[in-house]
Amino acid sequence: MLSLSTVLVNSAECEETLKQTEENQKKAEDKYKVLENKMKNAEAECEKELKNAQQNLDGVKKAADTSSKKMKEKQQVKFNHGWQISQCQK
Repeated sequence: MLSLSTVLVNSAECEETLKQTEENQKKAEDKYKVLENKMKNAEAECEKELKNAQQNLDGVKKAADTSSKKMKEKQQVKFNHGWQISQCQK
């Protein structure tokens, strides 16, 4: 049969273990919150960078389209001018 002092010691040890477990759980939850915030911040930063990259790409596409359009217009003018010259030579 267990003595009262043994039961009290076991009870005190259990309470200390429970207290340490609760402290460890609290620390783990705090670390989890910090990591979760870091992850959210990194995700927001990635989305921001992606948006900026998309805007840059859109700008480059627009510039390329404008350049292509101007080039086609110049080619058309040269073609028309050449056609007019050939018509005059006939």
